[in-house]
Amino acid sequence: MDGQGFYDLFQLQVFSDSLYDSVIDTTLNLSFFVLRNLTNHTIYFWRVRSILNSEFSNWSPIWSFEVTDAFITMNTPNGGEVWSMGSENVIRWETNITDSVRLDLLYGQQIIRTVVDTTFGYPSAYRWLVPNDLTVDTSYKIIITSIKDPSIIDTSDASFSIIPPSEVEIVNLGIPNDYDLFQNYPNPFNPTTKSDTLCHLQVM
Repeated sequence: MDGQGFYDLFQLQVFSDSLYDSVIDTTLNLSFFVLRNLTNHTIYFWRVRSILNSEFSNWSPIWSFEVTDAFITMNTPNGGEVWSMGSENVIRWETNITDSVRLDLLYGQQIIRTVVDTTFGYPSAYRWLVPNDLTVDTSYKIIITSIKDPSIIDTSDASFSIIPPSEVEIVNLGIPNDYDLFQNYPNPFNPTTKSDTLCHLQVM
């Protein structure tokens, strides 16, 4: 049994050192597990295996992680992006917290509106529909703040731009609504002639 494809449960073990001094030994049916009450600035080791009926897969390799201070780091937008009004864009960040966060829009030095009041810290992304009533400018940033602990906060490193919505939309791309066939030229009795076809595309 290799643990791939089918399973009933996972067995997860977490150790405080590489000698397998177990901190956590548990079974679960999810691929996501929150560890609590760990010691800060400490390296932990972990492994996992799957269980199907009464059979167990081999243990995974032993991986490690280090517990650090809680943080949030804004990734996108982080400077130089150009987003148009009415478009959907994904705001992304990195964090080691699972608490909810708030996203605010900063214009110049002032918060002008809340992008979203509460969203999960994990997964670390939020799809934002850029409002149509913003000022066209290059001086926007996003501020992300932990709801539980407002001291955990980060802001875009540099400004991004918001531009007007695109007003040109091509309809029926590549399919002309009508066409005109002009007379051959320069002379129909020459060995070679040219013909121009004029296509009309509807532009909204």
